[in-house]
Amino acid sequence: MVQEGQEILVQVAREPLGSKGARITSHDTLPGRYLVYMPTESHVGVSRKIESEAERSRLKQIIEEVNTPREGVIVRTAGIGRSKA
Repeated sequence: MVQEGQEILVQVAREPLGSKGARITSHDTLPGRYLVYMPTESHVGVSRKIESEAERSRLKQIIEEVNTPREGVIVRTAGIGRSKA
């Protein structure tokens, strides 16, 4: 239960408009150049735009190796050909 005065982390999904307040979500996403990090999720995925099955498998395997404990990650198209480092 959330208690009065307790701080919680949210992400603004839509800016306030007129008399309506901002729309927020507790499913935080932190987009980066090579991947999108989702600390509150456990989904691991690869962008649909990466068509090569070999590359998709390679990227997913890298994420599975370094993602402990399992948190949400989506590899973006800029991640094509990138090393584990």
